[in-house]
Order: sequence, then C-alpha cells, then structure tokens
Amino acid sequence: MYVHVVHERLIEAPPGEVFAELEALGTAGDRIWPSRSMPFVRTPGAMEVGVTRERHGPIRAVLDGYEPERSIVWRAEVPFLDGTHSFRLSPTEGGATRVAHDLEIDTRWWFSPVWRLSMGQAHDRIVGALLDRLERCAGTPAR
Repeated sequence: MYVHVVHERLIEAPPGEVFAELEALGTAGDRIWPSRSMPFVRTPGAMEVGVTRERHGPIRAVLDGYEPERSIVWRAEVPFLDGTHSFRLSPTEGGATRVAHDLEIDTRWWFSPVWRLSMGQAHDRIVGALLDRLERCAGTPAR
C-alpha cells in the first residue's frame, strides 16, 4: 500500500532556529518530541548521512539526506515498509519558516491493515503534536 502524508506548519521563527529544534530530535536537547511512550532516539554526535540512525517505536531509519536549515531525510530500515520521512524548511518573506513533514512509504501487504487501523492515526497524532511543540519552542531559549 502506498502512503503519502504531508503535514505543514508556519512557524514564527527563522529557519536556523527551527532547524536546530529538528536537529536535536532524539538527543538530550530534544524539546519537541511529544510521545514519552514511544521515544525518538538517534545516535549521538553530528548528523552524518548513511551513519546517523534513529528509532521510534518499531521504526528504524538511517539519515538519507541532510541540508542544514533546509531538510532532514530519514530512510526506513524495517522489513515491513520502504520509504522516507522528512522535514523540509522554507523561509518566508516575513522571517517565519514553513515546515513540512513528508512521509512517503510503501508498506508490505501484510502491514497495510496495521497502518490503516492504528499506525497511520498514531503517526498523524505524533506529527501534529510535534509541530505544536515546535511552534512553541522555536525561537525561545532552552531552560
């Protein structure tokens, strides 16, 4: 089953500040991941394509693309789906940043009901909550 879902939000902060929050996902400095029951964890250190890995729940992925202040792309490394999820940033004329989270996957036939009945809804809730937190945190100093 092919799945393509895009969530977008206009964040009232410049791309550098928004990107810093997204880059910190899964680290000790993470202020925006919303799900304690399914933590987002990534390998420590600088982001490096093909080396940096992340996991949240049953999902495992490797960094597939990284362009500072523009995009972070993760490629799934699980047997039940192929594809990517990414954050893409676009500056606006007023100094804000448009953020798009883009999920584009093909699920195995046997995983399709799981996606339709639970994982798809969980994905949408988590990304929505993450963007809510990003909106509150970007541009504010860490405590």
